Amino acid sequence: MAPIGPAFAVLRIGGGPGALGVVLAASVVPQILLLLVGGVVADRLPSDRVMVWSNVVCAVAEAAAALLLVSGTAKVWHLVAMSAVCGAAGAFFIPATGGIVVAVFPAELRHAANALLKIGQNGEGGGTRPGRVLIAVVGPGWALGWTL
Repeated sequence: MAPIGPAFAVLRIGGGPGALGVVLAASVVPQILLLLVGGVVADRLPSDRVMVWSNVVCAVAEAAAALLLVSGTAKVWHLVAMSAVCGAAGAFFIPATGGIVVAVFPAELRHAANALLKIGQNGEGGGTRPGRVLIAVVGPGWALGWTL
């Protein structure tokens, strides 16, 4: 649900298509810039810890954005900052997932495990449908908070 919450939040606070593009780009740019660093960190540190801390960092940013949205004080730059932080955290999370699959699954099951992991990461697990309903019913701030 988290990827669609900021999009509707931008529209809710009065941002237009340009603002939406900036918010979406703010998550991609740090991820691209930090992906190699994230790979090095994921190779040097335990994958599970890298994944947990990446999620914690993103959760703090999402919680701050959710609080600002619910209180009605959110600005587009708040959502840009939240997207940038989560994008940077993703640059560490993504390489660590490969390490965790190798650590958990035997060689003959890794292909299937990676396939299932990618299905979940690409949103094919049906998470966006409940997210859209939640956003429509309670608003993007509460939906973003729900994902925590």
